Amino acid sequence: MMHFFRALFLATGLFACCEVFAQTAKVQVIHNCADPAAAKVDIYLNGQAVVPLNDFAFRTASVFVDLPAGMPITIGVAPGSSMSYADTLKTFKLTLESGKRYIAIAGGVINPANFAPNYDPNAQPLSFNLYPMEGQAAAKDADKVELLVFHGATDAPAVDVIVNRTSAPEPLKGLSFGENTGYIPLVPGKYVLGIALSGSTEALVEYEANISQYKGVAAVVVASGFLIPSSNQNGAAFGLFVATPFGGALVPLPQAKKEETAKVQIIHNSADPAAAKVDIYLNGQAVAPLNDFAFRTATEFIDLPAGMPITIGVAPGSSTSYADTLKTFTVTLEAGKNYLAIANGVIDPSKFSPNIDPKALPIGFNLYPFEGRTTSTTSTEANVFVYHGATDAPAVDILVNGEKTPPLSNISYGMATGYLPLGPAVYSLGVAPAGGNPLVTFSADLSQAAGKAMVVLASGFLNPAVNQNGAAFGLFVVTPAGGAFTPLTTGTVSVNEELATAQSLSIYPNPTSDKLTIGWNNGSALCQLINSEGNILSEQTITGNTTLDTQEVPNGLYIVRIQQGASTIHKQIIILK
Repeated sequence: MMHFFRALFLATGLFACCEVFAQTAKVQVIHNCADPAAAKVDIYLNGQAVVPLNDFAFRTASVFVDLPAGMPITIGVAPGSSMSYADTLKTFKLTLESGKRYIAIAGGVINPANFAPNYDPNAQPLSFNLYPMEGQAAAKDADKVELLVFHGATDAPAVDVIVNRTSAPEPLKGLSFGENTGYIPLVPGKYVLGIALSGSTEALVEYEANISQYKGVAAVVVASGFLIPSSNQNGAAFGLFVATPFGGALVPLPQAKKEETAKVQIIHNSADPAAAKVDIYLNGQAVAPLNDFAFRTATEFIDLPAGMPITIGVAPGSSTSYADTLKTFTVTLEAGKNYLAIANGVIDPSKFSPNIDPKALPIGFNLYPFEGRTTSTTSTEANVFVYHGATDAPAVDILVNGEKTPPLSNISYGMATGYLPLGPAVYSLGVAPAGGNPLVTFSADLSQAAGKAMVVLASGFLNPAVNQNGAAFGLFVVTPAGGAFTPLTTGTVSVNEELATAQSLSIYPNPTSDKLTIGWNNGSALCQLINSEGNILSEQTITGNTTLDTQEVPNGLYIVRIQQGASTIHKQIIILK
C-alpha cells in the first residue's frame, strides 16, 4: 500500500504529479472501531474509492502513505464492499501540514444507542470518529523505543497504565476514551503493562510488552475492544494491540503471567551533600513517591516484580529524566521474599576522607541489598538489624549495656550484623573502635518493641569538616513503616560507669523455677521485673541479697531492670518450671 494514494491520484487525474509531491504529508490509518457493523470498511478519498483500502479490516493499519497537504481533503468511511461514495457512514475533512506525519485512528461505534455508555465525564463521544494526532515512523532517540498509547475502548473508564508493577508515569495517568499520551521514550527491554482504574495501584489486567528488539522504532499501543462484549453487540473483547510503522494486522500483547513480587524497603543513608535528595527510577521510569527522596528517609516495604531483572537508577533530586542517573544497579529478586536496599557511600570518593580499614567496602556510592523483615520472628523479642554506614569510621564494636557480643564486634564500613534478637528493654549502645574504648554512647528504648523488626544505622561522618561538611555521625532507627530516620539520643552515662555499676550485680539461678536471688553490693537500688510486653510485674528497693518469688510467674523470657541514679542495667532471665 506504500504508494496507493499516488497511484490513485495519477489514475483519476485529481492532482498533477508535481503537485502531489510538492505538497504532501504522510498518514498512517489504524482501524480500531470494534463495532461489529464496521468489521470491514471501505475508504474513499475526495469521493473516489481507494482500492487497497477496500475491505479494510478491524485491527489492521496501513503503512505511512502520502496525502495532499495544504488543502482540504475529504475522507469517507463506508461499510465493507460498498458500491460507491454514497454508501459512506461518515466523512471527515482534514487539512494536513506539508512534510508532517500523522496517525489517524478510526474508533468509536456507529450507533452509540446500541452500546454500553461511558460514564467518564472526560471521555470523548462514543460515535464513530477519526482521531488524528502527530505521528512518527522512528524514535527521535535512536537508542530508545517510543510508544504512543491510545485509549480506544468505548466502555472502559479512565485508566492508569502501571509500568512493571511499580507506578504509572504521569503521561499514563487518567487516560480517558479517545485520548492519547503522545510518544513516550522507553529503554528497550521487557515490560509489564498493567491497566488500573485511574488513581488505583491495583491492575485489573496485565500485559507483557517485549520491546527488546525495537530500538529506534516508534509504534502505537491501542486499547481496543470492549470490557464487556455481551453488553456491546458481542463485539471483540478488550486487549492491548500494537501498530508498527510497517502496517498490517495489529499485534496483540499477551496477558502477563501471574504476578510474582518481592517486598523491598529502600533506605537513603548516603551522607554526601550532593545526594541530599535523589530521584529513583525503576526500569527507566520515574517513581513518584521516590522523587526528591531525602537523606535519612526510607520507604515502607513496597512490592517490586520478582524473577526478572530490575534496573534501579539513582539520579540527583529534581532530575528531568532517566538520562540524569548517577548510577544504576540491576537486581533480580526472589518471589515472596523481603529485602532491604540501603543506598550509601559518596559520589566522588576523592573529595572525602578515605577509610583505611582494610576490611571496609569501597566508599563510592552504592546500593547494598540484604534480607529484610517486616516483623520479628517471635512475639517476645525485637529483631534489630545493625548496619555500618559511616564512610570515614573504622571497624567498630557496639557494646550493649557495656558488654561485647560477637555479632556486634569488629564491624567494618558497609557491613551488617543481620537481625539480632533483643528482649524488650532500654539499652545503652556504646560505639567504640574495634577493641578500643567507646567514642559515644546512645540510648535505645526497646521496652515496647517485642514482635517488631527494625534497622539501626551508623550514619554520617565522624569528621564532617574533612567530608564536605556533611551530616555528623549518629545512630538512627528505621522501622518497616519507613519515613524519616529516628535518631537515638546520646546517653548521659558513659559505658565505663555502666560497666562499673554492672559489676555490682549478680542474678541466680538463671533459668529459675520459683525463686530468683539478686545480689547487689553497691548501696540501694530500684529493682523491677518486666515481662515481654514491657509490663512491670514487681518493683522493690534492694540492697545486699534479695529474693524474688517467681512461683506464680508464667514460663518465659523476662527482664530484670536495676536503676540507681542515672545508671540503668538490664539483664535477661528465663523462668522455666
